Amino acid sequence: MISDGYIPPFSDVLNWDSFSVRVKVKDIANIKEILMGISPNQYKRLQRRVKQVQRHFVVNGPTKRFDIFHMTVHSIWLRRLNVRF
Repeated sequence: MISDGYIPPFSDVLNWDSFSVRVKVKDIANIKEILMGISPNQYKRLQRRVKQVQRHFVVNGPTKRFDIFHMTVHSIWLRRLNVRF
C-alpha cells in the first residue's frame, strides 16, 4: 500500500500491518529494495493472512457472514457508537 496518512477500510477491526506492506510516498524510489527486504517467511505469513481476510472484501449475493456488506454495516455501527451528541 503506497500512501501517506491513508486510513485503510475496516482498520477498526482489521490489522492491515499483519497482511500488507506500507510504503510512504517519499520511499517509492526504494520500493524494489523494500519489497526484496521481506524475508521468505514473512512473505508467506503475509500471504497466508491476506487469504484469511480476503473474504471481508468479497461481494456476495445473497450476502454471507463477514463479507463486504457485513463489514460495512459493522464499520458504520462502530462509528455510530463513537459519535457524541
